[in-house]
Amino acid sequence: SLSKPSKIPTSQSFSRFLTSQHLDILCLQETHAKSELIQQRLDMQLKTHQSIWTSHCGIVSLNPQVNIESLYVSIDDRVILCRVSQPNNTFPSFTIMNIYAPATHAQRYAFYANLLQTSYFQTMLSNMTTDTPLPSLHLDIILGDFNYDFKHFPSHLITDFSAPALEFLSSSYTNILSPVPLLDDDEPFQMPQTDPHPTPLNRSQWIWHALLLHHFKECSHQLQADPSIPTFRRESTFSTIDYIFASQELFSFATQTEIQFISGAWTDHALLRFKLRFTSDTH
Repeated sequence: SLSKPSKIPTSQSFSRFLTSQHLDILCLQETHAKSELIQQRLDMQLKTHQSIWTSHCGIVSLNPQVNIESLYVSIDDRVILCRVSQPNNTFPSFTIMNIYAPATHAQRYAFYANLLQTSYFQTMLSNMTTDTPLPSLHLDIILGDFNYDFKHFPSHLITDFSAPALEFLSSSYTNILSPVPLLDDDEPFQMPQTDPHPTPLNRSQWIWHALLLHHFKECSHQLQADPSIPTFRRESTFSTIDYIFASQELFSFATQTEIQFISGAWTDHALLRFKLRFTSDTH
């Protein structure tokens, strides 16, 4: 973590590395920035232009020509939504949602269930089965530590909907908060085609993943439907749990994606990055 008081020298060296990478926007998870004092220290270390901090997440602008405006922060501090803009409109404004999902199964299912209940996703959910037009101000980028591996959600099972699966989807998203026993293992979920009794909280993560694949494209893993490049390491264990999703309109501007493992003294996660290059007549 950037903010552990017991490891301030490590935090400072990590910050120096990040500021040397010539990043415009930096999204962080597992920040532990619980107090205004810690947030001020992180701002100084990172030399931020603007910042949005919670105890779990952070979005900062490191470029004086790039502004960020907070639009939404979840009650649990695990979601930050902001608008990115440029004072002279040299590029079109867009939105970024940064999430840090819980690591435990029960908490993670509940997290995605609650997230899907927000207004930002209701029209997207309806669109998946009714072709309802998306609002012009829909989300552009969703990224962060999702804390689950795509290998448990094979894309061919999610995007190739059978009639029972479509019925499951259309009838599920309105009641995914129902109190039910939770699945508590890390085996691949049974899809609705083969599971006659999927639990609402179990299905919340299934629906979340289906929504991502339907409306967005994963940028940091070279647009693979089932990303396999590890983003997390702990001793000899590797997994893929961090992602960057861009909307259909925005992903075509994504260039030079990279996944880079850095010093284990700083973090056990990789640094995911990508560039947006706008090439229209006006941007």
